Amino acid sequence: MRKVLLCFAVMFTLIGCGQESKITDSIEAQRTADAYGDGSHTVMPMVLPLSDDTIDSFDSPFSKVGFIFGGFTKIFADLGATIGMGKMNLSLTQKIPEIPKEYIEDVRFKRIFFYIEPVKGPRETRFWNRYLFGKDDVNFNFINRLAFRVETAQVPESMDWAPVVETTLFNTKKFQPMDDIFNEERIHASIMDLNQAKELVFLTFDKRNKNRYLKNDEHGPVYIINTSTPAKTRRFLSQHPKLEGVIERTHILNQSILVELKKDFILEEQFKAVMSEDALYLDQLGVEFIEACKPHTCFDFKVSNLNLMPILTKGNAITIDAFIEAGKVPESFQLKGFIEAEIRMKLTF
Repeated sequence: MRKVLLCFAVMFTLIGCGQESKITDSIEAQRTADAYGDGSHTVMPMVLPLSDDTIDSFDSPFSKVGFIFGGFTKIFADLGATIGMGKMNLSLTQKIPEIPKEYIEDVRFKRIFFYIEPVKGPRETRFWNRYLFGKDDVNFNFINRLAFRVETAQVPESMDWAPVVETTLFNTKKFQPMDDIFNEERIHASIMDLNQAKELVFLTFDKRNKNRYLKNDEHGPVYIINTSTPAKTRRFLSQHPKLEGVIERTHILNQSILVELKKDFILEEQFKAVMSEDALYLDQLGVEFIEACKPHTCFDFKVSNLNLMPILTKGNAITIDAFIEAGKVPESFQLKGFIEAEIRMKLTF
């Protein structure tokens, strides 16, 4: 009998003696533009590793923009496979889905980062090893000039969605397409009317004046961790109590992890101390080596921050041209890196 009475007491307590129960939010609801943007636009960052050259489906409006950036990742990945051919134009034409301009207003590049991986193990090798096995200090010194351009294109509706890539070699002293790009100072301007233009040179590089084209000093120190377990190693970094507040961001680049630290000398020393203290556990995770990015091994390019939407919406396709002027490529050259973009949307909720 006592158990029955207890059950009735609990039941009446839960239903509040016949009164309506209300649940109120402890946190006031926010618009997405306030919670994830600048108050006017909802901002969606997008990071695409160059090692991932797949192009996703485009069922949603957001993935339509992601699909377009798939073409950029592909041409960068193809660049790594063909860059040893001298003076070259690598051209990719890609049909693009219709982008709803009513709420996707702004698409911009934020960062393009290249990393050249050493042949095997740490980058420094003994002289006799280089002599016997041809292994050397692999770096970007073989790249003379680079330029990347995107322009509006119009293709038949029957064209397949898979991008079409063409390669043109230039066996002449002058590399006229590249010369024309570098002779037009307008590409270096911070302001350009893309509503009128149908093309944009969004990245240039000339090793004779690296500081003009790279921003390696604008961010914190970058370290590359080569590991056979990138997901587990990344989890170790994110959950380590001594690394809280030390790391700005991490990106998985195939079998490597890019680790960008906050721009603080003391925090960098703290990161190196943790790596040294946990060396045995890192070895268990399959970490082969950890190296700091240097100006000749990592390129953090200055890219155009102009809105790409006027170019993306003028036609039903885009053409991305990569112009490369390079010398002899190091043995087993591997290009890694990532593209970082930002989409601004005008949402009503």
